[in-house]
Formats: sequence, structure tokens, C-alpha cells
Amino acid sequence: MASITVEPCTFALFGALGDLALRKLFPALYQLDRAGLLNPQTRVLALAREVGTAQEHLATIEAHLHQHVGAEIEALALQRFLARLSYLHVDFLQPEDYHALAEQVEPGAPLIAYFATAAAVYGGICENLDKVGLSERTRVVLEKPIGHDLESSRRVNDAVAQYFPENRVYRIDHYLGK
Repeated sequence: MASITVEPCTFALFGALGDLALRKLFPALYQLDRAGLLNPQTRVLALAREVGTAQEHLATIEAHLHQHVGAEIEALALQRFLARLSYLHVDFLQPEDYHALAEQVEPGAPLIAYFATAAAVYGGICENLDKVGLSERTRVVLEKPIGHDLESSRRVNDAVAQYFPENRVYRIDHYLGK
């Protein structure tokens, strides 16, 4: 079997305590880790607006992993995945909150920013990533729907394009996989 070389990165999941993240995205990331498809240096940052302690929110994520992965959970793989996971409280539209995120990203390492949030804040997130110097090596993943009609979709895409070229923007429709 051919081996796969996977570059290390920081995976920042905006909206980490939302339904999509807890039911689909964290279980998928865990499965990638369990399969050996995440570089050992890859970090996963759970970013959300909810107040509370990091330990409380990480426990919520772990509980949802048990619920949505179920019997396939392997203790060592879960321990490894949780060790790479951190929680940051971020108000997505407050630039000062992004300094803590910037401190968590290894210099020179790519950042994958997954937006599991309302499309209305995509532009603000992109602007704030740029303000703290995180737009250069960042790829952004936009969860559909992107806007509620053609006009709002264009506004969102134009806002993202101010900071990220098209070759670093990925649009995902998780419903296509059902």
C-alpha cells in the first residue's frame, strides 16, 4: 500500500459548538485521525462564541464524539485526537479576539479555516484573519448555503474574495454526501 504524506497544519473550526460541527465535523476529523490521515503535528482549534471554560466545551465535544461515532471509538485514537484539540472563545466579529488564534498557529504552517457559521459573518471572519496576519497561508472552507439569495451570495463571496484568492476558497455542501 502506498503511503500518504500529509503536511502539518492548524485546522480552525469556527462555530465549533454548533450542530454541524458536533454531529458531522468533529466525528469526521476524529475518523481522519484514527485512520492516520492527520499529521502528528496538526492541531485542531475549536472556535466558538459560547462562554464557559475550555474544559467544559472540550467535554461537550468529546461527549458528541461518543454519541455520533459510537462503538467505532478507539480509546487510543480518541486520546490522540483530544490531545490535538484546543478551545478558544472568539467573538467572530471582534478583531481583538483573533490575537489568541494567531498565537496558536505555528509560524509558516498553513491554516485551514472552516466556517460552520452563518454566512453573514464570513466576510468579518476573513477580515479579522487578515488583520492578525493569518490570510497569507490560509485556505477557507465555506459551508453552504452561502447567502439566502443570489444577491446575498454575491455579497458574501465578494467579501471573502477581498482577502482570499479563489484558489484558496473551498465551498462545501455537506448534504450532497447524504
